[in-house]
Amino acid sequence: MARPVLARPVWLLLAALLLPAVARAASPDDVRSRVVEELGYVYVHGVDEPLARDLVDRLGAGVPAVLRELLVDPAFPRRDNVVAFLAHLGGPADRDALLRFMADPPAGWSTPEEDRALLMAPTALGPIARRGDAGALEALLRMTDPATAMELLGGAAAESTNPEAARTDLIEKALRGLAWAGTRQARDRLLDVGLGRLEFRGTRRDLAESALRSLDLLELLGTSSLPTVNGGAPAPASGGGAAPGDLAPRDPAPGSGVEPQEFDVNPTVTDSSLTYANHVDHNDPMTDTRLDESLAVADLRAGRSDYDGDVACCMTLSRLGTAQEFGTPGDGLDSIDDSAELNEVMGNPVARIKVVREIHNCGGPGFGIIGCGNTPGDSIAVVRMSSAADDGLLWAHEYGHNTGLGHNGDNRRIMHGFLTGSNRGLTQGECDSYHAPPLDFLTNSIRTDTGACTDNDGDEVQDGVDNCPANPNNNQLDDDGDGVGSTCDNCASDFNPDQANFDLDAEGDVCDFDDDNDGVADGSDCAPLDASVSSPAGEAQAVGWPDAGKTTLGWTTDPEATESNVYRGDFGTVFDPAWTCLAAGVIGDTYDDVDVPAAGEGFHYLVSGENGCGESGVGQDSDGVPRVPAACP
Repeated sequence: MARPVLARPVWLLLAALLLPAVARAASPDDVRSRVVEELGYVYVHGVDEPLARDLVDRLGAGVPAVLRELLVDPAFPRRDNVVAFLAHLGGPADRDALLRFMADPPAGWSTPEEDRALLMAPTALGPIARRGDAGALEALLRMTDPATAMELLGGAAAESTNPEAARTDLIEKALRGLAWAGTRQARDRLLDVGLGRLEFRGTRRDLAESALRSLDLLELLGTSSLPTVNGGAPAPASGGGAAPGDLAPRDPAPGSGVEPQEFDVNPTVTDSSLTYANHVDHNDPMTDTRLDESLAVADLRAGRSDYDGDVACCMTLSRLGTAQEFGTPGDGLDSIDDSAELNEVMGNPVARIKVVREIHNCGGPGFGIIGCGNTPGDSIAVVRMSSAADDGLLWAHEYGHNTGLGHNGDNRRIMHGFLTGSNRGLTQGECDSYHAPPLDFLTNSIRTDTGACTDNDGDEVQDGVDNCPANPNNNQLDDDGDGVGSTCDNCASDFNPDQANFDLDAEGDVCDFDDDNDGVADGSDCAPLDASVSSPAGEAQAVGWPDAGKTTLGWTTDPEATESNVYRGDFGTVFDPAWTCLAAGVIGDTYDDVDVPAAGEGFHYLVSGENGCGESGVGQDSDGVPRVPAACP
């Protein structure tokens, strides 16, 4: 029998499948693009050492070099994440990069993210020093010496709109960095400042107290030195209280797509009202307008089904009242650095949500924490984000904790441990918790039923947030950004949130070239919403006495005029040009004047035309000057 032609190739193929796979090394451009993508995420409960280490394990040893590039790239928007990752990965080269960043910030304090990056940078030197970098420790000791502090911090402070306050903040963050350094020298310096042996003059608050709190953190973290990054030993956990679970990014399951699949089983829409307060020292506080915009994004994300297993949840979040304030100027509570500050902020009853500049403790010390909420409970601390969508999802996520929800391992979920920009999903159980928190006596929610939980157009977007509730449009496209979906917008390319449509045709007034359908384009129509008028009225002609009695004044009405105004003046031996209004709004082309002038005197008359575009003139005198009578009512 002849040997089958495919025998050898099949054997070779099977052998190849049994051999270990040889991974293709990612190119520098690939590594950079992936780092840029992942550092754009919102790590709600901060960046810890395992998360940072996972980034290097997946993308390679070139990650720190990319982070150093992004640290000085003015266009990169998430420098706060860069600093947080360098705190856990950095070595001597990264220490130098952080010092250069503080000396010459590429974007100043211009956004909440830049603000956090600059405040975090001195602290980030602490873990680097803890891994054995003497230069990082030396830099922290200089930053916390009154004689040399501004040599390293002055550049960053000078970029602030309030350099004195920035100076105090940066020194305080350097004290916190000493706590992370965990060396005997760090402890001695904290004692010197805490006991007043080293005193900073002209600061906005008592840095001795800050040093003593940092000393407490040092004791919590311990003083044992850690190996360098290359040694592979983990740094102390700094997860900021993140709940257990798979927080790594995960692609959607095959076939999940964006097909709507689920709808809320609850009968009514539940709105939860949130009060909020900014710390008095916040340099970019939340505003009512911005919060309304942000919560609208969260409401849509929750209220639409985007994939199999994602419930279109009939829950909304809304602002209750206006922005409040908490704290006192210079109290340092605009940055939550330790458990005592966390407890003070979270225990403040002024509002459920307290907006601060930084959070570095949420059930434990951490770096770059974005939000912290009691689970369950009635208090939340959040920072500001530049993106309204990020703000909205963050508030929805933290309020979910208040209702008793923990983290969801699926990175498409709102309750995932970090926000990738595509977090949209809620399970039915999570949705139920927003509707009715299981331990509501702890959540203290203010909930209102705002209508039936319906989806009349069947697009898996609950009608309360659907921008076209009568037209299926799961994608909720709104090309002109006016809040009305493109599929039902009567001017889909022109901003017209009121949808005004005078003639009730298919086009709204903003994009309808002839709103009154009189055949004259709006640009040439002096009354575009009045079909009876399209151009200004002209003057009356042939004003005179059609009969011998001379009591009935007559004239020829201009075709565009809908009414006329009659003016009369007197004359005797001298002509008086002071015409006054004799009759206004005359319909027709005659007017009876029953008055009779005195002997030797007479009357003289003018007649104007008027329509919806206004009143005509009344001619000119013999010198060519327009006549100006007194106005008719």
